[in-house]
Amino acid sequence: MAAMASMANRSSKYVLLAFLLSATASAGDWKFAPTVTVNERFSDNVSLSTASSESSFLTEISPGFKLSSQGGRGSFSVDYGLQTLLYSHDSDANSINNQLSANLKSELIDDSFFLDANARIGQQNTNLTGVAGTGNYNTTGNRSETRSASITPSWRGRFGNNAQLDARWQLTYADSDAGTLTGTTGSSLSLNLASGSAFNRVPWSLAYRLQNNDGDASATRNSSLSGSLGYVYSPKTRLTLSVGNDSNNGTTTGFDQASGMYWNLGVNWTPSNRTNLGVTAGRRYSGNSYGLNFSHRTRKTTWALRYSEDIADTFSQISSTGAFDIYLCGAYLVPVPAGSGSPDIALCGTVPIIPAQVLNSTQLVNDTTLNKSWSGSATYKTGKSTFSANLNQSRRELLTAGTSDNSYSLGGSWTLRLNPRLTSALSLTSSHAETVGSQSDDWNIAWILSRQLSRQATGALEVRRLERDSGSTTGAYEENSVSARVNMSF
Repeated sequence: MAAMASMANRSSKYVLLAFLLSATASAGDWKFAPTVTVNERFSDNVSLSTASSESSFLTEISPGFKLSSQGGRGSFSVDYGLQTLLYSHDSDANSINNQLSANLKSELIDDSFFLDANARIGQQNTNLTGVAGTGNYNTTGNRSETRSASITPSWRGRFGNNAQLDARWQLTYADSDAGTLTGTTGSSLSLNLASGSAFNRVPWSLAYRLQNNDGDASATRNSSLSGSLGYVYSPKTRLTLSVGNDSNNGTTTGFDQASGMYWNLGVNWTPSNRTNLGVTAGRRYSGNSYGLNFSHRTRKTTWALRYSEDIADTFSQISSTGAFDIYLCGAYLVPVPAGSGSPDIALCGTVPIIPAQVLNSTQLVNDTTLNKSWSGSATYKTGKSTFSANLNQSRRELLTAGTSDNSYSLGGSWTLRLNPRLTSALSLTSSHAETVGSQSDDWNIAWILSRQLSRQATGALEVRRLERDSGSTTGAYEENSVSARVNMSF
């Protein structure tokens, strides 16, 4: 109980920050909507135990609210929920989780000075290869609450049609209940000078970034200076050459490898508003460096393929919640944290085409990492059916520890709209993860029947099976569960 009280005290600071952000927002059209989610679930192995499975009925009650304001000088939104989980097998397993997303965008001086801020509370898996359920209801001991908040003042200056200067400073704080990642403060200063309309044929830019992270276990200082020169060969084709220098604190061999001069040459080709292809190749992080961004859509299909390489800090880990529901919003796939609901009911519907998909779920580490990631998706719509496939693969190199971890997931789904209010979704996901000395292989199959009960209420029936074929640290386990959920707003 003392631990729960301490957790609630830490979370309350972020909720208070959300209301302080609302006080900063410009007066405008304010909207307030109380919400509540009620979910009854049965699981035959609620702890995902290998040796002795224990069944339980779980009652979830999540009251909350959505508050938003849209004015002439900016916008503000906060989405808060208090998730209460009650178990029939053991009252000591009962828990309360805070879930918060608050964002502020404001223009303090016309087209010159801006202030952005956000606060977030969520839960995510702590260990990449540990026991992993699809949400908070599994009592695995491998879930931690993560919290982050940032404030970003920025200034924009224009020099006629010749150039534009953007200067911003971001102060961020990240924290979690996991012992490996606690109390990290970071600041980031970025300056970007870009060409204006006078250089439409030969666009250019100069950029500088300085970033400092101070954590309980480590501190880093990274900077980057770069410049780019482009050439618009035609309205459909653009060439870009970028040259720069990365400078890290060099405390380990890994950091040294992420420092030094770099260059890359990029080509962007947009033959139509339905197709875009961007490719980069060069030298960075003491090795060859590549990038790919491809998208194409037709009347019935959407295709996307992306490869990226980047340096990520502590705060990037906080944005991962492990499992995501993926909605088809027009021609685009939109991931949201599992169970959080549709991002836009009118555009995306009420049922995800891929429920509880694992997307690059990372292990929480107090380290700076070099990430190399592939992601691809394809959808096909015919009649009342939508078929979708999704692939994610990631290799993460921990620059201080000198180790690495790898993960991939492959998923497919079939969504069938039975009538305007009733939708069926069937999905299957396979995932693999490995770290130093441990690995896991998982399967997740789910069927969801969702109905729009009224303009402000939706209901869903879910049947799910989880199965771990192998796990060097956890062993094999399986779970079958069924749940009935109602989401309401007032």
